[in-house]
Amino acid sequence: MTYLLAFLLTFFPIACVAFALDYIIDNKTNHTSVSYLYVTFPLLFCVLISLLLYKIKKEKFRRFITPIVVNILAIVFFVSIDHFNIMVQYDEWTRRGMPGRFEKSNIRGSEYPKELEDRVMNLMNALVDGKITREEYDREIRPLVIEMEKAKEAYYKKKMPNSTNEIPSE
Repeated sequence: MTYLLAFLLTFFPIACVAFALDYIIDNKTNHTSVSYLYVTFPLLFCVLISLLLYKIKKEKFRRFITPIVVNILAIVFFVSIDHFNIMVQYDEWTRRGMPGRFEKSNIRGSEYPKELEDRVMNLMNALVDGKITREEYDREIRPLVIEMEKAKEAYYKKKMPNSTNEIPSE
């Protein structure tokens, strides 16, 4: 019985990694609908079960060391493919500023960086609340607006044709 349990606790992470590698090889983009980080939770559960069984009787359950190591390596694998953008959940992928499918982009996010919008809104709220003066607001907001305009211009430039010759006639 312990051999079967040790085998199952070792087989599960190997199967998860094999399916993930197959999907990564078949999928030519680096995004997916579900994050692979969710796989780490059952793997952590397998590590906990293996540790628990190993601690019960060390001499009889030495075979649970292998599932512990294999599960930890699988967790490292799944965290690494997310960290290095090898396969990332789609919303996270676009938030990180990765280009859309078959599309290259030099700007972060879909239109312009979200953090710029947040900084502008924080400054506006501080001005309304009276925490900063109008001069401080103008001094801080001007570079942010210029950054946003450049990003927006780059986004629309990518979407618009370069010349009128490229617009198809009806």
